Amino acid sequence: MASAWRINKVTQELDNLRTGNTPISEGGRLATYRRALETGGASATRALELRLFSRIAFIRHIANALVLLGLVGTVVGFIIALGQVNAANASDVNAIGGIVGTLIEGMGVALYTTLVGSVLNLWLAANYQLLATGTANLAAALIDAGHA
Repeated sequence: MASAWRINKVTQELDNLRTGNTPISEGGRLATYRRALETGGASATRALELRLFSRIAFIRHIANALVLLGLVGTVVGFIIALGQVNAANASDVNAIGGIVGTLIEGMGVALYTTLVGSVLNLWLAANYQLLATGTANLAAALIDAGHA
């Protein structure tokens, strides 16, 4: 949800810059950047880039955390799968059914958590790439407009 909101916000700001609908008198990023250029010079450009990219970095971190959570779920699934396996019961035909049921349940947990973590990571990584490209375009447009 946060990534969709950020993508929408960056897109709106880019559209406003391209169409000239960015009211300088009301403030906004362009007016703030122009004031910073007057006082800070070249460091204002770097500060603008840092501010813009710092607002999307958390999405990349969440995507990476999802992979780790998927791996943790895999370990938990293996613990569930092997938790009730007893080497002494392996030769008991009556106990095999319960052991196999537990193994299947644990492997299901392991595989589903890996799948969910991986799919969500891919989705957020794609969102982050869209945001990074849009943010770079926004920074370039603000820098160009600020120097114009």
